[in-house]
This record gives sequence, C-alpha cells and structure tokens, in this order.
Amino acid sequence: MDSQIRSEAKGVPIILTAPIAGALQAELEDGEEIEDGGYYSDGAYTAINHTTVAEFPSLPPAQIRYYDSLITQFKLLQASLRCSPPLSAVESLRPDQFVSFPENNHTVRAQWEQHMLSTDPHPVQLACMDAYTIVGLVQFLGMRLEKMLCIKDEVKVARVGAWIWAVLGKCQDRGELAGEEIGDLRELAQLSLHLQRAHHETSAKIEKEDGSEEEAAQRDESGVMDTPGTTSSNSAVLLPTERIEQDDTSRQKLLSTTFDTIVTIVGEIYGQRDLLDLRAKWPKEEVG
Repeated sequence: MDSQIRSEAKGVPIILTAPIAGALQAELEDGEEIEDGGYYSDGAYTAINHTTVAEFPSLPPAQIRYYDSLITQFKLLQASLRCSPPLSAVESLRPDQFVSFPENNHTVRAQWEQHMLSTDPHPVQLACMDAYTIVGLVQFLGMRLEKMLCIKDEVKVARVGAWIWAVLGKCQDRGELAGEEIGDLRELAQLSLHLQRAHHETSAKIEKEDGSEEEAAQRDESGVMDTPGTTSSNSAVLLPTERIEQDDTSRQKLLSTTFDTIVTIVGEIYGQRDLLDLRAKWPKEEVG
C-alpha cells in the first residue's frame, strides 16, 4: 500500500513544496499559533491534517493516506506562494514568464495555452500574480483543460498538471473568494470528474478491444478460424499498438492524478465536499 502512495505521489507536481516538519508536538510552544489548518513556528509553516479514513469509509485506507499527504503538500504550497519574493528575483523573470491575464480574449488565451504547454511554472512568477490574474486563469483552465490534456506528449501533460497545481495554490482562501469565483473552481472540478469518467471508459473499451483482438489472433494462429490469405503474421500488426499503449501508461496515470488532485483540492479546501465521493476508487489490486 505504501508503494502505491509513493507511486501516486510522483504524479503530484513538486513545485514549491517544502520538507514536512517532524511529529506535531502535543502542545504548541509560545509564539506558535494555529492558522488555516496549520501553525507557524520560527517563520516556518506546518500543516495539520484533519481528514481521516472514517470520513470516507468506502475508500481504501491507502487512498485516504495519499489524500492526506496531498492536502499537506498543498497547504505548504499555499504558504510558500504567499511569501513576497525579493526584488532581484522578480527582475530576473523573463518577458515570456507571464504574471498577468489582462483580459479574456482569443489572443491572450492562445498565448497562455502555448505558455503552459512549453514553460514550467516558476515560483517567483506565481508569487507575483494578483488575485484577478488567478481568477482569470481558473476560468481559462475550465475552458481549455480538455484540449490541453488530450495531447499525447507526456511532458506537456505533466507541465499542464504542474500549472493547475500552482494556480490552485495561488488562489485566495475560501472566505476571500466571491460566490462566482467558488463556482468557477467547482466547475473546474466537475469538468475533471467528467473527463476522468470518460478517460476510464475509454481505457476500459481499449482493454476490451485489445483482449478480443488478442483472442482472435490466437485462434488464427491455431488454425481454428483460418481464412484464405490469413497467416499467423497477423499478430505482428498488434505490436505497434502495444508499444504505444505501453508508452502511454505513465501518461494515463498523470491524467488520473491530475483529475483526482483538482477534485480533492476543490472539495477539501474550497468546501465542495459533495464532489469528493465521486472520485475514482483505487482498484483492489493497486492497494493490496
């Protein structure tokens, strides 16, 4: 089970995460104050997990532990992005490292889409973005998510996932957002659930078709269903498809992790907890 958690965690972007402190002391020392699900001590932020297995009894314990770890990393990300970067770091940003989303028009959307596919998010870049920009990016992701994640390039899929992680981390706290802004986050999570279901249905269909083709090929090889012009070499036709599917495995995992991350963050951090029960449950063979 622990190996599965480590495997899934590899899909979570590492941008701006920090080492987690040691075990939480039974009582906080002077000067340490609980705030937003964690506490500050000597200028460092430590998140406290509140989710327990009992809250989601239908999910495997390993999956719940993974979600706990995800929320911990997210709170550290939020704390990091709220730090003001030094002026020298800001001045070192390149012109193509955008820090604003001036208006929602075709040109801006095209520029940002290309930027997210070609450039990793930078900590200083995110720290410089204002609330208006982040709201615009959340709306933009809601419009472009399906298109950007349908590409076959695994590196670009991972990069889009990192941008989603960073943008969510830069969002204001739940109490600071207007109702329509919370609605934008909810719509993004609902879209993720829709894409996740479609992704799983497509994967299941491919597996079923592959099984049928393999069975047919085996029958052909045994001579049971030989027809004129058919030879055992037909099985070789499946090899390119098999290689593509093998290469695509890590991409599929990245997609699943990205969708799951969006729903978990929006549900846990932004109060849309009714969406949490709709997350895909890990198969038993993955948690055993």
